[in-house]
Amino acid sequence: MGSYQIPIKIRTSVLPESSCGYLLQELKVRFLCFINSSKLIWDEVGQDQIERETLLLDLEQECLDVYRRKVDSENISRAHMRQLLADSEAEFTHLLVSLGERSFPGRDD
Repeated sequence: MGSYQIPIKIRTSVLPESSCGYLLQELKVRFLCFINSSKLIWDEVGQDQIERETLLLDLEQECLDVYRRKVDSENISRAHMRQLLADSEAEFTHLLVSLGERSFPGRDD
């Protein structure tokens, strides 16, 4: 039995590798590859259709949970970085005031 290859069209996505959309797309592609491989094995061993569907639903839920945890983790990291940036800007402004500066450089958002 050969391995299933991801189509080139899907692998060369225009989404950045760190984006949530890219991660979700990769998760879906890998899950579909797993399902296709599993169906061949299940057909060979004669596993019951209800057992297959139950297992697939459980696996799909686990994959979604992993994805949600990853997104939540990235959101927490982003919020932390923004807080660090705000703290640094406040410290910089305090230093400028201490030095007697009257004008402050702006920040591009």
